[in-house]
Formats: sequence, C-alpha cells, structure tokens
Amino acid sequence: TTINSSGRALLMLLNDILDFSKIEAGALVLENVAYNVTEIVTKTANMLRMQSDKKSISLQLEYSADVPEYVWGDPSRVRQIITNLVSNALKF
Repeated sequence: TTINSSGRALLMLLNDILDFSKIEAGALVLENVAYNVTEIVTKTANMLRMQSDKKSISLQLEYSADVPEYVWGDPSRVRQIITNLVSNALKF
C-alpha cells in the first residue's frame, strides 16, 4: 500500500510538471465528465493519510448533506488541487 501510494504521488508530481509545460504551450485540455466528488475526495484523502499519520495530524473528512453525488468537471484537476492543498497544510 505504501509503495502504491508513493508511486501515485510521484506520478502526480510528474503530471504536474507536464501540465505546466502544456499550460505554457497553450495545449492544456480540461476534461468535462461526470464524476463522484465524494469518491475523489475520499480516495485522495486516503492517499494522504499516511503523511498525516507520520506527523500525528488527524485527517478527517466531513461532507455537507447537500453535496451532490455527481458533478461535472475534470476529476484529475480536482484530485490535483486537493492533493496540493492538503499536502501543503500537512507540511506547514
């Protein structure tokens, strides 16, 4: 599990670097698909839980009752944003 999570984190880092190149070249294409927002947030939080456990920081999720099950957008970018925000919060 640790190796798998670390590999995914490394892959996301590489994708971030590639995305910057795409943005600079004007070639970044955003997806617009229906995705389960709570599933994306939960899986991303679970991936970061090991990092929070190492620092003895409790990582908890709470969802509002009015969060829709599915939303339209780019799930990869949402995952990337959540990962960056939570990772930064855990670092600082």
